[in-house]
Amino acid sequence: MNGTCSLSANYVPYYKQECYDICMGPIGIQELVLILIIALVFFGPKRLPELGRSLGKTLAEFRRASNEIKQSIEKELQDDDEKIKDQK
Repeated sequence: MNGTCSLSANYVPYYKQECYDICMGPIGIQELVLILIIALVFFGPKRLPELGRSLGKTLAEFRRASNEIKQSIEKELQDDDEKIKDQK
């Protein structure tokens, strides 16, 4: 492959896996270091810990909310199953 990829984002056939790996591979150490350097330049060393904390809190809140939604959906499904069993 020449490094270009014209695949849809969701489906990657087995024979085109090489193109997918080139275009959408996982983030490696070099990429993480580059992102950290860019963040350091833009935000400065004093703001990075604050940004990290706020990002961590945001992710924790998102996980909590998604778990609550998942639990409420599961509870509703169980309630519906019990109603159907009671009707029979």
